[in-house]
Amino acid sequence: MFHRRNIFVSTKYKFIFAFFCILFFIILSKNVKSSENPYTVLVIHSYHKGFRWTDTIEESIRMKLMNELQGVRIITEYMDSKRHVKSEHTENLLRLYASKYSLDHPDVVIATDDNAFNFLRIYGKQVFGHVPVVFCGVNFFQDDMLEGLDNFAGVVETIDVRRTLAAAVALHPSIRQIAVVVDRTPTGRSTAQALKEITSAFSNKIDFIMLDGLPMTSLLDKVRALPQQSVVLLLNFNRDADGRVFSHLETIKLLREATALPIYGVWDFFMGEGIVGGMITSGKGQGMAAASMAVRIINGQAPKDVGVNKQSPNRWMFDYAQLKRLGLSEEKLPLGSQILNRPPSFYEVNKKIIWSLVAAVLFLTGVSSIMALNIIQRRRVQAELRDTAEKLANLLESLPIAPFTTIPEPLGRFTYVSHNVISITGFQPEDFLDDKDFWSKRIHPDDSGVVLDRLGKELNLKTEKKNGLDDERLTYRFQTARGDYRWFSDVRRVVSYPDSQVRRVAGFWQDITAEVELRQETERSLQQVIQADKLASLGELVAGVAHEIRNPNVFISTNVPLLRETWEILEPLLDRAQTAGWELDTGGMSVAELSQDMNDMLDDIMVGSERIDRVVRELRDFASSNERSQPQAVQLNDVVKKTLPLVGAQVRKTFKRFVLELDPNLPLIEGYPTKLEQVVANLVVNATHAVRPENQSNLLISTRRMESPQGVILQVHDDGHGIPPELREKIFEPFFTTRREKGGTGLGLSVSYRLVNDHNGVIFPVSRPGVGTCFAMVLPLHLDRCLRIRPAVLWMDRDEARLERLVLLGQDPPASECIGARSSEELSRALAENPNIVAVCLELESAGTEVGELLKSIADVNPLLIRAVYTDNPDECAAHDKAGSLADLVVSGPLNLDLLRRILRFNITNQLQVTPVARGEK
Repeated sequence: MFHRRNIFVSTKYKFIFAFFCILFFIILSKNVKSSENPYTVLVIHSYHKGFRWTDTIEESIRMKLMNELQGVRIITEYMDSKRHVKSEHTENLLRLYASKYSLDHPDVVIATDDNAFNFLRIYGKQVFGHVPVVFCGVNFFQDDMLEGLDNFAGVVETIDVRRTLAAAVALHPSIRQIAVVVDRTPTGRSTAQALKEITSAFSNKIDFIMLDGLPMTSLLDKVRALPQQSVVLLLNFNRDADGRVFSHLETIKLLREATALPIYGVWDFFMGEGIVGGMITSGKGQGMAAASMAVRIINGQAPKDVGVNKQSPNRWMFDYAQLKRLGLSEEKLPLGSQILNRPPSFYEVNKKIIWSLVAAVLFLTGVSSIMALNIIQRRRVQAELRDTAEKLANLLESLPIAPFTTIPEPLGRFTYVSHNVISITGFQPEDFLDDKDFWSKRIHPDDSGVVLDRLGKELNLKTEKKNGLDDERLTYRFQTARGDYRWFSDVRRVVSYPDSQVRRVAGFWQDITAEVELRQETERSLQQVIQADKLASLGELVAGVAHEIRNPNVFISTNVPLLRETWEILEPLLDRAQTAGWELDTGGMSVAELSQDMNDMLDDIMVGSERIDRVVRELRDFASSNERSQPQAVQLNDVVKKTLPLVGAQVRKTFKRFVLELDPNLPLIEGYPTKLEQVVANLVVNATHAVRPENQSNLLISTRRMESPQGVILQVHDDGHGIPPELREKIFEPFFTTRREKGGTGLGLSVSYRLVNDHNGVIFPVSRPGVGTCFAMVLPLHLDRCLRIRPAVLWMDRDEARLERLVLLGQDPPASECIGARSSEELSRALAENPNIVAVCLELESAGTEVGELLKSIADVNPLLIRAVYTDNPDECAAHDKAGSLADLVVSGPLNLDLLRRILRFNITNQLQVTPVARGEK
């Protein structure tokens, strides 16, 4: 008994070992096959997609190639040349294929039908070089067609009308008439000519009626009028005498509706649509034959050795439904006939299920026999494990976390991820387990570097120590399946299994977006309260200061007229005294000069007093935020001229050169002149603070008209030290200043922001560190218009298709708009018409030898713009040499959208940042 039990156990384990060996070799064989280098087969069809004959050939080619070649890549093109017959269509296809496959040649090209075959005969080497070509479905093949084309092989398609007629006569002994339906297209005429040579064998007892060259209505009338002892032979009818085009399915449908007589044909796309059958030219056979030739060529055989098969693989085919309708016996069919659409038997319908059940029963029987000795012992253990697993699963699923385990490396492979991850990320656990980089690739780019660096340092350090260390806690943003980013809390700990040296990292993810947003909202609310308190205090302070300033200003404004009256009394007395020869100590000045200076000083005092009064009123308005004045027509040039005397002293003291360019044709706008004067003054004063003392500083103030959108623009351009990138998002915040130790309040730009916003306008800076800053204020002509000016990147490229793709990049962050130019003239015009351009990208080949001059002209016109150059040429050194030192960025090599986005992000993110502001926007 003991001996027999050992023999049974030994046999059991041998069976298990054999089973796993077989499973291992199956998996290994699949892996080996999948690792083979894939082949590329391009299939070009003459017809359009959805045409039954084409779809049949496509299906048979794919089935044959995928069964014979592991990992084959099949690409399909549809010429649709039967519906588009003009030469322009062929030229368009030639350009399309040359563009797509000039650098990515397939291993074999398969052409179906005559048009695709002739296209490749004429243009094949121009598009694909010496790539082997296999054709099928070619009806009118001549040997001289392949003269000089040793890379062609294929199978010819011929129709067998004679045997089809013989089958029809045999199945219908009483027929006396055969009506032939054919059109007068080139294919139809060739088919009709071939039919005349065949009908002579049947002309003694059967009359043939040629139904060709007829409109469809007349054809159907003649078919309806056919006597009972008649048969219809449908060859091809795609265009009637009126020029109307019919598909094969439309033709057979109309014929079937017009008559109940038997209809025979020679094409497989009519099968199942109403014809009885015949010696059928099969699209499936053509496709299988062509695919077999392609496999032979891929396996090393030369196309000329494969040759041309002129025996079309036709087959006897008949429709089961038509045979039953006409009462035809299958015993009378030709030998080897294939019956289509026969209702399948129970076994045929359920063959896979039956055999699957048999295999399952056998497998389960074997497994049950093997496991029978262990069931009783394992039941108790399984019950305990099941109970523990259920409790653990219920516990984990009830928690708002997603546990996981991974190996202790920064980018270690995940070994387990809980199903809870679906609810918080939308991804399946398998997504994290199958792809090692799946988790890391979805961390927000701003958080990725910090997270991976901490994991690399902390977890590797902890693997060298004993178990029981503190948890590693991370917080970062993770992109979910919906595409949005959620805040995650990531807690990890290095653990080791009992009695094992194997170490793992156990942890869990938790969605803490609500908590983070609550903290951020709390922080924002706190900052708003602080700012509100500051503004409230500022309002009280401004009201008091305004009162203190206004009182002495009242004395000035009141006494100046009295002083002027006194001077009007003294002025003639001084003039009379000088005339009388009195010696007057006037400092070497004449009485006239003294009088003029005195009048000028009194005027300046009065203007200054009025300005002080206006500023006080504005301060009080700012503190109270009450709109007391009504908008009026404003000339922006006048605003600039009225503001310059107030800041002229600072400008003359700070800048070596001051240029004022005011557009004389500037239209009037609707607005508040005093507020605009304050904006202009703030921008000019801000420019004086940006001056580098060691340089010969320049200041340019300009105005001009904008056509699209309609408005006016003021630009204040200095060549100071520029705005650092890290500060650009903060410059319009109240109380933000870098000159607090020098008395700066941080209110100038924030007040300007508000005042421009009151006009529904936009204010934004374009700045380049070390070069300077240009503040632009864009105002609409009317207050009921709201401008939407966005930062833009200007692309110059003569390739219109690529330029369209570049302009579409404006949909992606960080840029808001892309503008295209095809020549240097369009580029100059775009720069003049669009003040929001912040970067210019030139395609090197389009710019040609003028690239250096273009870059220099751009730098001369606006040195703040970022200048980038991109090229298809992989020689980066040559690209740098052509672009010169004026290019901030040069990208070379095969051009794709990823590289272009990198140019765009470099321009906006790394070099400058435009902050557009509009009413109602933050």
